[in-house]
Amino acid sequence: MLVGASLAVSALFAVASFVGADLYDRWRAKAHAVQEDAAQSEVDEARVPFTTVVKRLEEPEDNPVHVIDRPFTPTELQELLALNLQDREDIDKFDSIMAARQVRYVKPPSYQTDMPTQVSVYQLNIHSERDNALTITGLEATDLRCADTFAAKTLIKFPSQGEITAAGMLLDLDSHPRDPINVDRDSSDQGEPYFSRHAITVGGSESPGLVRLEAATGKARCTFNLKAIFTYTDETHSIVITNNGRPFVAESVPERPEQELVFSIPDKSFVDCSQRWVHGCSNSWR
Repeated sequence: MLVGASLAVSALFAVASFVGADLYDRWRAKAHAVQEDAAQSEVDEARVPFTTVVKRLEEPEDNPVHVIDRPFTPTELQELLALNLQDREDIDKFDSIMAARQVRYVKPPSYQTDMPTQVSVYQLNIHSERDNALTITGLEATDLRCADTFAAKTLIKFPSQGEITAAGMLLDLDSHPRDPINVDRDSSDQGEPYFSRHAITVGGSESPGLVRLEAATGKARCTFNLKAIFTYTDETHSIVITNNGRPFVAESVPERPEQELVFSIPDKSFVDCSQRWVHGCSNSWR
């Protein structure tokens, strides 16, 4: 009888010891996993939230205004006026003339602003190396500085070929508040604040975010950076985006440029607005 009781007690101790060891191993494994997750989270959070490669778009298909800081000499002007842009060789000559100058491009905004403006267009390629995804919920201009004096002396304009659908956002630097709006003509919320119904998610298994940004101003020239508001692990953070280490630039065109050339479709060539007004010439030449 005593032997049987002893064996039963021993069995109970053995079972208890086994169960205890199993529970301990599970607890230790769970604690180790928690420590590993915490360590990985620290490593992940130590990484830069995201990087942004910026490209200024020329978008020749949008027929932008060519903005040039110095006027053409009489000889250069005659060379331009003699071009026929229906001819391949003359098109190459025009491209060569533009390549020899510091030319910038602006265009009308894809969505009407409160005041007359021009836009400079950028493409933002946003990429994150973090294991957990983060979500950009806002972009705003920061470090904004604007000048009233135009550097532009010469404008070359091409007639509009109709509207071009361009998904992305418009940041009107002259408005208050300066919230980017959605300019996608195929979207039901065109003209509404972009981030009221959209967000940009990068990192984890998400693809890099490709953003088209139109920066609009009616002033001569504005420089700015972007402050991105983003959420990560349910916390809100912010980071400054630059134009590859430099400020972004947005500019408009003077109402009274020193020179203004407009491509006339009937003439199949450029018209000097100071000599003859055609559709597209500034009103100051009338």
